[in-house]
Amino acid sequence: MSVLRDSQDAAGESFDLIAHDLPGLKGVTSYGTLVRLIAELRVFRGVQSGAAIPDRSTVYDVMRPRRTRMDSGLANDIVLALGADEAEAEHWVDRCAQA
Repeated sequence: MSVLRDSQDAAGESFDLIAHDLPGLKGVTSYGTLVRLIAELRVFRGVQSGAAIPDRSTVYDVMRPRRTRMDSGLANDIVLALGADEAEAEHWVDRCAQA
């Protein structure tokens, strides 16, 4: 379930590309639903429920263009919440590190 472009390499990675590609995973999932899924994932990991819920605007902002930084942990949680496996999620974390 990857939306990476075939011609993309590590040298060409950017937060803009990541922000552009994440909605491809999101599909028609609403931001409210995505926030709930992230919270459920975090609670499953042992995070207290109040601390597990990201702001909807924070999740939305990850997918906005012209990013100058990105929380790789949140990107990881977004990808996992949308049904990716751990290997795919780790790939997105690597993309953040390369950007």
